Amino acid sequence: MTREEYDEAINVIRTMAMLSSAIDWRACMDAATRADAIGPILDPTLYHKAMDTHELIKRGLRAALNFETEMRAIERVFQENRKAVPHG
Repeated sequence: MTREEYDEAINVIRTMAMLSSAIDWRACMDAATRADAIGPILDPTLYHKAMDTHELIKRGLRAALNFETEMRAIERVFQENRKAVPHG
């Protein structure tokens, strides 16, 4: 991988992080958890039919939460490094 390709990959990751931060992933996960709690009561048949898809969605939400956490940590490092580098 060239330096330019690496820099482009970093820019894509930072863009993804910026876009991801616009969504409240925790609230989405809370809604999915509530659906788990009330779905079987409100409509057991529909809940059972949708369970596989619902599990995939929850996996995606957990991945998004983890991604956002990691990207915030990386962005903090970028910000700290930017402050540490003297501008000429």
